[in-house]
Amino acid sequence: DLWVCTADGLARFDYEKGIFRRIPISENVHSVEYITQISADRYLVGTRTETYSYDRISGQVRECLLDGKTISFHSIIVDQGNIIAGSVQEKELLSLAFENGELKIKSPPVKMQYTISSILKADNGSYWVGKGKGGLYLVDIKNGSVSRPGEFISEQSSVDALSYDVSGRLWI
Repeated sequence: DLWVCTADGLARFDYEKGIFRRIPISENVHSVEYITQISADRYLVGTRTETYSYDRISGQVRECLLDGKTISFHSIIVDQGNIIAGSVQEKELLSLAFENGELKIKSPPVKMQYTISSILKADNGSYWVGKGKGGLYLVDIKNGSVSRPGEFISEQSSVDALSYDVSGRLWI
């Protein structure tokens, strides 16, 4: 599927008809920041202030709450069924599960000083975390440790994207 997140909502390209179809999220939602597939037919859709679950089969959209509170994420990945996300409100790195239509915390959150702008799985089970005006960090969610991988990236740098190339080199 080709998904498009826009300032006017979410759209999916209908290949059979050659057109984009708008996916209604909520009357109050306009700007969609990301969509992440968390299972075969389930997606998380994020706005600047809320997160929604979207069931592609039923078309059902529900706001996701965490401990009964509205939550939004700036960066989110799925790693072997675990949802790893950087919360906007609390500036925490979270390990989550989606169970019975709700987000559940799997391990204690790791508090970060700045907004998490990018996440990428490291090869040792930890996660590379890029922060808006906070540099680059290596975080082990299981034990809550946070380390800086050297001084080659200043803490004043904004790390907005992380990726590996075909040779396994980290691109920042």
